[in-house]
Amino acid sequence: MSTERMSTERARADAGRGARRRQVRYTRMLAGTVVTLAVVVVALTLANALQGPRLADVTVDPSALVSRPEQSLVLRASQRLAPVEAADVRVEPAAPHRVTSDESGVTITFDGMLPYATRYTVTVDAATAATGVTSELVADFTTADADVFALVRNGATGADDLITRRALSDGESAQVLALPGIQEYAVAGSHLAAATVAADGTNSLVTAPAAGGGPTSPVGLPTTGTVTRLHGSGVTELFGFLFTPPAGTPERQTTLFVHDPTAGSPISRPVLGPDGQPLDVLDWIFVPDTTSVVAQASDLNLYLIDTMVSAAVVPLGQHQELRGFIPGTRSLVVADANGSTAIDVGTGESTLLELPPDFSQPDDYPGEVIVLGPDEYLEILMTPDYTPGATRLNPRVVHVGTEGARVVYEPVAEETEIRSMCVSPNGHHLAVELVDGDPSPDGYPNVPASIGMSTVILDIATGATVGGMNGFLPSWC
Repeated sequence: MSTERMSTERARADAGRGARRRQVRYTRMLAGTVVTLAVVVVALTLANALQGPRLADVTVDPSALVSRPEQSLVLRASQRLAPVEAADVRVEPAAPHRVTSDESGVTITFDGMLPYATRYTVTVDAATAATGVTSELVADFTTADADVFALVRNGATGADDLITRRALSDGESAQVLALPGIQEYAVAGSHLAAATVAADGTNSLVTAPAAGGGPTSPVGLPTTGTVTRLHGSGVTELFGFLFTPPAGTPERQTTLFVHDPTAGSPISRPVLGPDGQPLDVLDWIFVPDTTSVVAQASDLNLYLIDTMVSAAVVPLGQHQELRGFIPGTRSLVVADANGSTAIDVGTGESTLLELPPDFSQPDDYPGEVIVLGPDEYLEILMTPDYTPGATRLNPRVVHVGTEGARVVYEPVAEETEIRSMCVSPNGHHLAVELVDGDPSPDGYPNVPASIGMSTVILDIATGATVGGMNGFLPSWC
């Protein structure tokens, strides 16, 4: 065999052995990699099994929480959950709630409406359905803020009257609208309406953007006459008002009109009674955030009327006084000689309210009452001081409930008087109108007030002052 052939065969043998060694090394490396990956997967699986669930997603509507009861916060978890009980959930600050859960998450439903501009922390002690390993699911959210409007009258100085706005969480007031002779106003959604009185006593009605800075639009009135009891209906953007023609007008009556500023028309429509004719109205109120009203006719009969649906009129009986809706409900409070009654305008059912006593003293005189619930209300009490000198009324706002009575607010200065009060739509805050010092009438023929009035805003639960602003007629009223 030639030397050249032997060299070739040896080279081929060496190449074969090299290939086999490389194959062995690759096989070993591949096997090592597979083993390593398997170990990693096992380790990760074990670690995941030993780790509790984590928060994967949170669903919450901060605006709905302050405007409607029975709103929910939903927490979704990264693993299947074991059942969660009410004792496993903590809400700070405390708020009444219910808890439901399934394998994907936990739902916390709040019983009532929450306070404005408040930060909440919800902690859930959760366990995995597979292993029972526990961990905490923690969610933070802040409820929506609220705007409060007020009317500042400057007619005594010859300047325009102002409608101002401030947020509860911000102490600064901003001018929204300036007009001469603003008698009253109302806010509904993104609009406000203002009724003005001219020097000759005639009334006009305009709408404007609630954010301010926009033009005013006139609202048509049937004739010259008087506009009173102007109200807005929240998110529906509707306004309503009573219109009375001048004295001497044949068949003169006071009619309820509604106006929609989003329709692009100055026309207002009369609200019709059960006979298809405009009612002669003493008082009225919107069912909150709806197109329906409750109107009190001149014979004291109440009617529930959907202003957008013709002939939708439901009689609610005869009652002497409308006192407003319990916050967050469709329960209308009315007053008669035998006490207060709550009427569910959805069902028509009436319930006589057995309100707890206010523990007032013989020298106390009761004032305005706002019912917050079937066994809870606010009341203005006054204890006049008739000693020589100017009579002091010594007013205070008292909260009365099943736990007793407590003072929510009492003016610091002895000479300060409380003119009126109203509750925020969510029932957590109170706006109190104050008349300071020696009051002087502002000279307005309708909705008369005093010069230099102010409004203080309180937390009902604690009595703490949240803020204040110049002016009166807060938009919650």
